[in-house]
Amino acid sequence: MSFPYAPKVPDNPSPARKRAASEGAGEGGASVVCGALVLPSMLLTLLPTMLAMLLTRPDTGSNGLEWVAAAVFWSLPSLFGVLAALFGILAVRRHQRDTAAWSAGVAGLSLVGTEAAFILLPGVIHVVVTALP
Repeated sequence: MSFPYAPKVPDNPSPARKRAASEGAGEGGASVVCGALVLPSMLLTLLPTMLAMLLTRPDTGSNGLEWVAAAVFWSLPSLFGVLAALFGILAVRRHQRDTAAWSAGVAGLSLVGTEAAFILLPGVIHVVVTALP
C-alpha cells in the first residue's frame, strides 16, 4: 500500500547529521591519546633521568643540582598530562553531552585524573612522612 502524500524518510541519515554526531571528536580523542601516553613517556624518560642523576650528583654533600633529575623525569609526562587535560576540557565545554567528543573528553579527563592520583599521591605522602620529626 502506498501513501503518495507521506513525507519521504531516507534510509540512511544525511551526511550533515552524521557529521554533527562526530564533530569535534578529535579533541576528545586527543585527550584520551595524550592521557594514555603519560605512563609510556615516564618509561621513555627513565634512562635520561638516570644519566642526569649520575652527572649532577656529587660524591659528598649537595651541589644544588638535585632538581635536574626530577625536571628531566617529569618533562615529557607532564606535557602529555597537561595536553590531555586541556583537550578534555575543550571537548567537554564545546560539545553537548550526548556527542562522541564529550564522552571522549570525559574519558580523557578521568584517565588523567586517575594517573595523577596514583602517581602524585605516593610522592606527596612520602614528602609529608619524611618531613615529620
